[in-house]
Amino acid sequence: MSRFSKVVGTALAVLVTVAAAGCAPARQPDEIVVWTKEVGTDQLAQQQLMLDRFEAENPGVTTRLVPVATRSDADATALITAVRGGTGPDVFVGDRFTTNQFASLGLLQSLQPWVDAEPAGFTDSYLPFALDEATYQGELYGLPWHTDTRALFYNKEVLRDAGIDPAVMDPENGPLTVAELRELADRITVTNEAGNYERMGFVPWDQQAWPFTWGQVLGASYFDEQTCTIDVDDPGFRGIYELYDEWAKDLDYGRTDTFMATYAPETAPEGTSPFYSGHIGMQIVYSGFAPNIEKYAPDLDWGVTYPPVMEEGDDPVTWSGGPAWTIPTGAANADGGWELATFMTGAEGQREWSSTQQFLPTQADLLDDPEVVGEDARFFAQLLLDGYSSSRPPLPVGSELWETMNTGREAVLLGESTPEEVMAEIERRIQPQLDPYCPITLARN
Repeated sequence: MSRFSKVVGTALAVLVTVAAAGCAPARQPDEIVVWTKEVGTDQLAQQQLMLDRFEAENPGVTTRLVPVATRSDADATALITAVRGGTGPDVFVGDRFTTNQFASLGLLQSLQPWVDAEPAGFTDSYLPFALDEATYQGELYGLPWHTDTRALFYNKEVLRDAGIDPAVMDPENGPLTVAELRELADRITVTNEAGNYERMGFVPWDQQAWPFTWGQVLGASYFDEQTCTIDVDDPGFRGIYELYDEWAKDLDYGRTDTFMATYAPETAPEGTSPFYSGHIGMQIVYSGFAPNIEKYAPDLDWGVTYPPVMEEGDDPVTWSGGPAWTIPTGAANADGGWELATFMTGAEGQREWSSTQQFLPTQADLLDDPEVVGEDARFFAQLLLDGYSSSRPPLPVGSELWETMNTGREAVLLGESTPEEVMAEIERRIQPQLDPYCPITLARN
């Protein structure tokens, strides 16, 4: 059995917390232990190939790849147990958005001493928003790896069937306004004699139409740095839930929920989608949806454009996520971890990773390299190059804010809370958690 097969088999059978408690293999001299949350089968195989190449280029160095199983990206239980027990890894590959949270808990080391020892301009090649997302209190805690972005996908066959020329969606024309999107969606939507939806133009809470997505559209501010408070009085922030409230009433949330349960059930097999079948005409989805279309619906006539904006002439806006390579507190081989992190997230490492995994690189110079970014990802890469994307607010309580915002969305859609009540609940839950970390300095690369 190969070393990779042993690693994967062990990780799938045993929780990482067990290894952290003392069941991990004895460390070897110059070994670099890597915990990764990029745990797809293809992802693990490619990471192992790249670690093998790193070993070949650095004789005497060994690496050990350990997939991490946690309940969510923000779940720090395994890392807390390992770090406090002195058995933590040398590298932790996790969601960039949680870097601030993990750093604020004392689980990660600042990378700034290593960055400062590198030649001037070492970080200049990374996308600025990705660096910001991995920065806490003015110091870098993670090296950005790959990324993604979000856009509005449209089914051209559905548009034509509704009497709409798909050319109206061409990104050359700029983004649609929210009002224009809703008008097109109404033209696409079809109901039966009983008034139930048989086809919908757009469901504004489906897929990646998260509260933060609409917050980008509305220009929302989430955090007031001067007062160190969650900015619940910001009109754009509050406007997220006012839009959801309006949409839930206009579309009849109950009927829409029945439609989604019929054509997009949670138990739907992989490779199915109401977008593929023509039951939904437009969806805001992340960039990884494009290769899925090519895989599962290769004959589909589709296109992609910017997410909508509020006013004609507004610049396009979207957002991105992705992982970062970090060094946990107390790492036994922190210097080795740094060398491996720079290898994996540097230009050549990201070239190999992104070209094999269909992810977008955070090394900006690679975004216009056709050998790295395929034709189906060109639009998304250009969004990044044009500076239209940013990250979610990199706060120590960012994950909790994200979850509370999403919970608020459900409460509004179900008619259980008003937008005002949601904002009050966000403040009640998040501000006390934020206070111990104040003052907070946000990065602005």
